[in-house]
Amino acid sequence: MQQADRTNGIGTGTRATSVASPGHVFFAATMVGVGIIGLIQGDFTPEWAGVPKSVPAHQVLAYVCALVSLVSGIGLLWRRTAGLASRLEGVHGR
Repeated sequence: MQQADRTNGIGTGTRATSVASPGHVFFAATMVGVGIIGLIQGDFTPEWAGVPKSVPAHQVLAYVCALVSLVSGIGLLWRRTAGLASRLEGVHGR
């Protein structure tokens, strides 16, 4: 069996997710930027601007969305966390 850091942990020999392209890095950096902007503004970034002010805990939800964007963007940059980060962003982006 190959080394654990070279496989997906199942032993199939396929490579784990890694930073594959400049587009991957650009997307991760964009998510980090969206998270930082959301934390600084304390409100929803343009991607979530349609959330009405009447939603309970509106500002708390805005900070949670900003943190998820920030954490998943950072996570996309490391092989060990890229899979989890992409799943988190996938659920968050729906």
